[in-house]
Amino acid sequence: MLFFLGVLISFSAFAQVKKKDILMGANAGFHFWNEQRSSFSQLNSNLNPNFQLAYADKRTLGINFNFGWSQSVSGSTTQNSFSISPSLQLTQWHPIKDRLGWLLQQYAGFGIVDHSVRGTSINNFTDYQFFGGVTPALYYAVGTREQWILTASLGGFNIAHGWTKQTNQENQRRTSVGLSMFQSFQFGFMYKINQSKM
Repeated sequence: MLFFLGVLISFSAFAQVKKKDILMGANAGFHFWNEQRSSFSQLNSNLNPNFQLAYADKRTLGINFNFGWSQSVSGSTTQNSFSISPSLQLTQWHPIKDRLGWLLQQYAGFGIVDHSVRGTSINNFTDYQFFGGVTPALYYAVGTREQWILTASLGGFNIAHGWTKQTNQENQRRTSVGLSMFQSFQFGFMYKINQSKM
């Protein structure tokens, strides 16, 4: 964290995202939840490579490839899950001052999650879901050519509709709505190719 702050302080006006610019990068995140009274805990982590193209000044459209892993423990039962969730993302870039700004990410996609449960019995099943959401984040441009962009978010709003497929059982459908502000953290970077200047 001190290194991250040092990088921010050491650089100071960002040439904003312009039409035809290309951005490539990745985010990594984690989310931890613990309920001592019920002996329940959950740890989520994810890696999110992405590619974006500016279709207008301060507006980008991109594709994300989200890979996630999670583990939840409840008493003597442990569940491990692995997910693949590609999505489309629309991002609006809003400068605040110099190279500092905030962005709003709107996304929608489809995900597949494989679960493995170990406890008094062994059970494997798969979830499928359509999802969408909105995530606000801060960004800061660094480097002498302002090509690198650091991002940080503290959660957002999401909605999902999906179903569970298990052997010899009917599909179970469900809809969920979540707000994870200050509970889910994402840190990432992007490299900007100035196509608008070529």
